[in-house]
Amino acid sequence: MTIPRIYIEKDKIEDNLIIADKDAFHKISHVLRSKKGDKLIFFDGSGTEYETIAESFSKNLCTCKIITKKTHSYNETNKFSLLLGILKKDKMESSIEKAVQLGVSEIIPLKCERTQVKINNGKEEEKKKRWEKIAIEACALSRRVYVPKIFHPLPVNEALPKIADANRKILLWEREQKRMKDILHNKIGKKNQKIVIAIGPEGGFTESEAKSFMSSGFISASLGDHILSADTAVIYALSILKYLTE
Repeated sequence: MTIPRIYIEKDKIEDNLIIADKDAFHKISHVLRSKKGDKLIFFDGSGTEYETIAESFSKNLCTCKIITKKTHSYNETNKFSLLLGILKKDKMESSIEKAVQLGVSEIIPLKCERTQVKINNGKEEEKKKRWEKIAIEACALSRRVYVPKIFHPLPVNEALPKIADANRKILLWEREQKRMKDILHNKIGKKNQKIVIAIGPEGGFTESEAKSFMSSGFISASLGDHILSADTAVIYALSILKYLTE
């Protein structure tokens, strides 16, 4: 039987105990229906896992005793960065979930000219926390021990310097004829690569945005003959990267 994995903040770890409250307590008590004596695995998002036994429950708190602790070195040999035009709520959240499961190291949400969802400045932090929560849940499911970094939403010109050190930069653009798999085939190694994929919002990137990407070293590419929705393109493009680099 698989032991459930639960995210825990580092400040909830005291000596050989984990004090689970809020989201962690809800998952333990109400989702998993765990009881005293059950084994649980926690991860802190920075590479360490804790195998524990649930010792006590109170109204909104579960105390777990740490049995073993294992720290993993960062062994994801390639770093995938995703620049993603902000999508409508469900599609954005689904795209983040799938991108994390497929191994991205960081996600930069883009405020594009054709972005249909406008986020007020006062709501950006709230939205970022929601996306981070989705990334954490995706890590728990896919057994990743490092939680990817989620940036605050940025305009294209402010996002580009964040990935300036990447080895390969791919702009998915519907006007391009060359296919991504053909561009990358035999041109990327199996390890120690930082690869960036840029995918636009509903409606895609404008020509001026595409020029900004290409002047920053991006190569434009397509995913085939058919136009894909942005959330489908995320899964397709990252799956190609996984296949070519593993």
